[in-house]
Amino acid sequence: MIADETITEDSDQMTEEEDRNEGKFASQSNVEAVRRALSCPYCMAYMTAPIFTCVTGHTFCNECKPLLQRCPTCQASLDGPRNYTLEEMANDMKVSCQFDVNGCTFFDSTSNMRIHELECSLNDLPRNET
Repeated sequence: MIADETITEDSDQMTEEEDRNEGKFASQSNVEAVRRALSCPYCMAYMTAPIFTCVTGHTFCNECKPLLQRCPTCQASLDGPRNYTLEEMANDMKVSCQFDVNGCTFFDSTSNMRIHELECSLNDLPRNET
């Protein structure tokens, strides 16, 4: 009977620990998903409104649009509509600096992040890609 209780307690502790680790992984996955969704595929900076799309729906930033002749992702025409949903998300969401892997703790709106990342003292360190 005692062995069964010990096993149950150990498995409960393991489950709680796994839950915490899973929560950390989910949180990091969410951060990366937001970072990918809000990053321009051409300049890699966070996009701010207006956010444009190619005819197949890939997004790119306002600063890069004049530099592009074709979509940087699929080479389609740039005549797609603006992505108002992503613009709202970019306006409302606070994000971490892409150099957080190097120790930067700056956390703010995407418009402030564009400015910060250009000046971030940790941007010259190699970035660990996941």
